[in-house]
Amino acid sequence: MKHPVCFLPETDPLEQLPAAFSAWEETASNLPKYLVASTFQEQLLKLPPFPTNKLQTVAEYERAMQILSYFGHAYVWGQKKVPESIPEVLAKPWYEVAKELGRPPVLSYASYALTNWKRLDPKGPIDLGNIVLIQNFLGGIDEEWFILVHVAIEAKASPALEACVEAIKAVENADTQGLMQVLQKMASALEDMCSTLDRMPQHCDPYIYYHRVRPYIHGWKNHPMFPNGLIYTGVQEYQNRPQQFRGETGA
Repeated sequence: MKHPVCFLPETDPLEQLPAAFSAWEETASNLPKYLVASTFQEQLLKLPPFPTNKLQTVAEYERAMQILSYFGHAYVWGQKKVPESIPEVLAKPWYEVAKELGRPPVLSYASYALTNWKRLDPKGPIDLGNIVLIQNFLGGIDEEWFILVHVAIEAKASPALEACVEAIKAVENADTQGLMQVLQKMASALEDMCSTLDRMPQHCDPYIYYHRVRPYIHGWKNHPMFPNGLIYTGVQEYQNRPQQFRGETGA
């Protein structure tokens, strides 16, 4: 199902990669369990090479980027002592997929929110009550709700984005009445977006967010624990030099 104009993908995000990626998908589905058991780092090193060459569509690249980004941040922030480097089994495919998508190898808003949802009712709206996450770190209602509120806001932004185009046309045609109608449409959309944001406290507790949700989305630029950044082992383009990338933000 195609969506109205907005920053969400044109069609609903891909939930799972083909069979060639089954070992990685299985680990992704169990990521919250591995993090609770503090065994994710060990599990990651057991995975077979990521078959990047088997990715074909943009949707597959996005799902691959999502898995690799979640794994990267889980590897860094899922242990008591932060590492100095990311192992090659993860670093190389993460870099390759990120390069294909034109993004740095770090968890971005695109992977964390824009492509991280599915509808319970495929024909229903992209709105709270009908969307859930595809990928989690620890899971739980606070993590789900925090991200899903952002997704719902993006969907409700559609009329405002459409109104921007209509406003330009109205100005070009000196259509004052038409411009007023478009601005009213934009204002209504902004009110819907703000009303959705106001629902954040319903299921996302600030304490839980700060201690269990936020830590996993930190990056490694301007972070005191990574004064020089992080090494992506095996990525020749980086020449074994630490890299600094900012963490995810929906601000």
